[in-house]
Amino acid sequence: MTSRKVANPSACPSRTAPKFVIRIREDLNEAVAALAEIHHRSANSEMVQAIEAWFKNKDQLELLKTILSSRLDPAAAVMALSAPRLVPSQPETKFVVRLLEGQRESIAAESEARKTGRGTNKSISRVCMNDVANDILQWWVDVNQDLNALFAACAKLKGGSKEALDVSVFMTSAA
Repeated sequence: MTSRKVANPSACPSRTAPKFVIRIREDLNEAVAALAEIHHRSANSEMVQAIEAWFKNKDQLELLKTILSSRLDPAAAVMALSAPRLVPSQPETKFVVRLLEGQRESIAAESEARKTGRGTNKSISRVCMNDVANDILQWWVDVNQDLNALFAACAKLKGGSKEALDVSVFMTSAA
């Protein structure tokens, strides 16, 4: 078998990006893969997008959920947000993800912060990097599910489209 060479390695930085092995539940892996398909990108890109959103845009996406919820009557908002969540009960599988520069360090810093009680989610006692990565992916699946449900409910009020959207279009650079 011959190896495929990349003509211009700088055009494909994911080929040289550092690898990070995540032990991920099968149901969560399937949910991330489903989002990737909806968003027309690879599962690796979806995971990278999730990590980027967690560290740079989590507050904006949570605010967007609040804004959309406020546009609905309380009962409609509760109904939109009542979809069942993934329950951590399935066996884990390994997934190798190629992270963007600095993302591994951000995950490590969050892990260390959780060990000392300074993490972004102080109620979570899990502290290894794998658990932080899984928490991020679970959040990403949940926030996409919530925002899509809220957009669909708002669109239904106005007679608009119920198509799934790519939540990452609402993320802005924090720079």
